[in-house]
Amino acid sequence: MKIWGSPVQPEFNSWAFNVARGAAIRRYWQMIPPNVDILVTHGPPFGVLDRAHPSAAHVGCEELLISVEMSRPRLHVFGHIHGGHGSIVGRGTQFVNASVVNEAYQVIYDPQVIEIEI
Repeated sequence: MKIWGSPVQPEFNSWAFNVARGAAIRRYWQMIPPNVDILVTHGPPFGVLDRAHPSAAHVGCEELLISVEMSRPRLHVFGHIHGGHGSIVGRGTQFVNASVVNEAYQVIYDPQVIEIEI
């Protein structure tokens, strides 16, 4: 299994590992190997489990979505947008927002267990 991860995220307040959207963050996502099995990032790709609340706007990273579609990992695990907690399958990838806290940082979700065949 090939695993690749990054703490980088689009700018958010004054948090660590912030990178400007667009070309600046794209250079990090272009490092994702094309044959990666498991991708671990701090935040979600745009449009995938990336809403703080069901009626909120998507806040994931557009450039990350492009790179995920190109690299097609079997599993992409992330958090950051706590309200997006859950798991979906799409675009040939299982996406897991593994956050266990809500937007108020209260632990409300159980950890998720994911099984992958080798």
